[in-house]
Amino acid sequence: MKNHCLLACTISLAATFAQAQQAQDMDPPPIGVVLNPVGSNVFAGSFTRNVNGLFSDTFTFTPTSYTGTVSVRLIPASGRINFGAALLNGQGFSFDPDAGQTAFSFSAMVNAGQPLELTVLGFAGDAETLTAGMGSYTGSVLAVPEPSTYGLMAAGLVLLAARARAQKRRQESAPA
Repeated sequence: MKNHCLLACTISLAATFAQAQQAQDMDPPPIGVVLNPVGSNVFAGSFTRNVNGLFSDTFTFTPTSYTGTVSVRLIPASGRINFGAALLNGQGFSFDPDAGQTAFSFSAMVNAGQPLELTVLGFAGDAETLTAGMGSYTGSVLAVPEPSTYGLMAAGLVLLAARARAQKRRQESAPA
């Protein structure tokens, strides 16, 4: 019975998401979330969202582009929240919970050429009877830079120092 309910919810969510994609001009604007520095080039942010019935929430993040691993954790805060899937920069993650599990966590590599965007799909209410209800969920995002980012930054600083040193030598050797 539980598998039939999950299948029905997934199909319903997919249909809702497809309809939402077709009517983009009627969609609410994405919800902005600021990622704050919490260490050396590590950023973190969190959000809370109130929902009712089927939901498809899109979040955009500042800084807008990022290279590295982004980890997302979604947790029901109130009511009955049933996560179905999430998209992080177009990469899909489905939620197939073990018995009693309600939190949804995943990680993905993202490239700097894309804006950081998260879409969360789910249902608030009783999934067995498909009765909509009010609820809320919280999310947290942690962005950790790719190790090669540090290497590129160090190489850039070395090049800047070498250029400054060469310019200083030219100025010192120039006739006064």
